[in-house]
Amino acid sequence: MIKPKIYIPTFDTEYYNTPINLDIGSRCPLQCPGCWRQTEWYNIHRYSFNDMSVEDLQKFVDSKLTHIEFSGQQSDPMAHPNILEFISICCNKKLTIHTAASHRKKDFYEEAFNRCGMRTSWIFGLDGLPEESHKHRINQNGVHLYKMMKLGVSMGIDIKWQYIVFKYNQDHIEQAQKMSEDEGIEFKLALSDRWNTNEMIKFNQNVYPNIIHKVLGIQHKGICFLVVL
Repeated sequence: MIKPKIYIPTFDTEYYNTPINLDIGSRCPLQCPGCWRQTEWYNIHRYSFNDMSVEDLQKFVDSKLTHIEFSGQQSDPMAHPNILEFISICCNKKLTIHTAASHRKKDFYEEAFNRCGMRTSWIFGLDGLPEESHKHRINQNGVHLYKMMKLGVSMGIDIKWQYIVFKYNQDHIEQAQKMSEDEGIEFKLALSDRWNTNEMIKFNQNVYPNIIHKVLGIQHKGICFLVVL
């Protein structure tokens, strides 16, 4: 199994042009097998994780960074209680949002898509056809999420469909790709690969917070990643 490469840029122009991947919260309505939220370590330590504050996010936005990503490593950005405000705060940056949660209603997505419009890219995790994605994304309503993806396209938003390949969906790739093309959605295939938990924990606790502190002068209590897959 090939592990993702961890890329730590130098503290110069290269750093600021590199997307910074922020896990802004500690909440997720999904229970995906293989997610480290399902591990014993996370269950023991989960109460030590916090949602990122507006004040901490503003420090990233006020920096020289040009591209911010809201990821879903330990949480889903759509579960953050201030996500709409977060999107607005990042409007002067290039913003990418990774999400697989489907608990938000249509009016919420309309508001979210309108906040920064075409300056924001959305990557939706839908692993299989909409009606089968819940086999991996436990608690996900894939049919509803796919409708929200189409809504985004209709509003002129950059929408991408990330499709992680599993045994149950490997025969449906061409059909999903055709659906994506018909709706004007960029289709992205991915292979399922999780880090060694101990290595991930060590990196988060010891390496990355030090980088954030050195570059931006803040100490974020949550977990952030800067990775190139």
